[in-house]
Amino acid sequence: MDELLRAGFAALGLPLDAAALARFQTYYTLLDERSKVMNLTAIHGETDVAQLHFLDSAALLTVEPLAGKSVIDVGTGAGFPGMPLRILKDDFDLTLLDSLGKRVNWLQEVCDELQLKRVACVHARAEEFAMQHREQFDIATSRAVAQLSILSELCLPLIKVGGQFIAMKSVDTEDEIAAAILALMENQKLVAEGAGAVPVAAALFHKLPIEGKKVVCLISGGNIDVNILNRVITRGLVMSGRKANLTIALEDKPGQLQQVADIVSRCGSNVVSVLHDGSDPNMPISSCFLKLTLETRDNAQIEQIRQELTKAGFQLVAERV
Repeated sequence: MDELLRAGFAALGLPLDAAALARFQTYYTLLDERSKVMNLTAIHGETDVAQLHFLDSAALLTVEPLAGKSVIDVGTGAGFPGMPLRILKDDFDLTLLDSLGKRVNWLQEVCDELQLKRVACVHARAEEFAMQHREQFDIATSRAVAQLSILSELCLPLIKVGGQFIAMKSVDTEDEIAAAILALMENQKLVAEGAGAVPVAAALFHKLPIEGKKVVCLISGGNIDVNILNRVITRGLVMSGRKANLTIALEDKPGQLQQVADIVSRCGSNVVSVLHDGSDPNMPISSCFLKLTLETRDNAQIEQIRQELTKAGFQLVAERV
C-alpha cells in the first residue's frame, strides 16, 4: 500500500510524510478488522481501499484549501472523505457526522488510536443536527449514497453565508436518465427514449442553473426497446428509493430469517423476493447469504432498515440502493 499511496499522492500534487503514511496504514488495518463484524465498507483489499477511499477522499484538497476553516463531513460512514483529509492536514476543524452510533463510536476509537486532534465525531441525523447548528460551517462535504438534491437539502443549511458545499459524487448519467424516463411515465404518461429524456434528467438533478425560472424541456423520441424499458423502470425505482437490494450475512441457524423479516415488516417495507444462498465458497460452512429485494417508500426508509438490521447484529455485506 505504501508505494501506491506515495505514487497516488504525488500524482495529486499532495505531500505525504512518513507520519501520515503510517497513519493511513493503521487506519486501513483498523478498517479491515472492524469491517469483518460491522457494515463499514463494501470495498476491501489494500489496493481498492487506497485508490477508492484514501486517494479519492484526498482529492478534495486539490479543489479547496481547508486551512483555518470549519468542515463537516455529512454521512461520513467509515470516515470518508473526512478522515483522510485530517490525516493529511491538521490546520482545520473537522466534524464527522453519521446517523449510526456504532460507526461514530468506532470513528472515535480511530481518532484516539491515530492521535488526531480537532475532530468531533457526532452521532445524529443530518436534518436534526442542522436544526441546532444552522450556518455554523465554512464547508460541508459528503460522499454519502444519495441523490444530489437530497444531499443539498441536508448540507446547505449547515453552511455559513459565503460557505461551500462540496459533493463528492460520481457521474451517474445513465441512472439519472433512467429516473427521468420513469418520472415521465408516471407523471406525464409519456414513454421517451434515453436521448429524449436527457433534458428532464438535467432539470431533475440540478445540472443547470434553473432555480426560480420557467423552463421548457423538449422531449423528442420514443424509440425504446421493451426489454431495455423494463431495466430502466427497475433502475428508476432504485434511484428513487422505491426498491432496494440488500445482502445480509447470516449464521445458518433457525430463527435468523424470521428476525430479519420482522425488522423489515416493522419498518413498513414489503419483501418482493428472497434468496437463501449457502453455496458461496467465501462463506464459512455454518453461514449463508440472505439476498432480499424490497419495495420501499424512499431512501429514508431504506436507511432505517439498514440501521435496524445493523442494530440487531446483522452484517450487510453488500447493498445497492
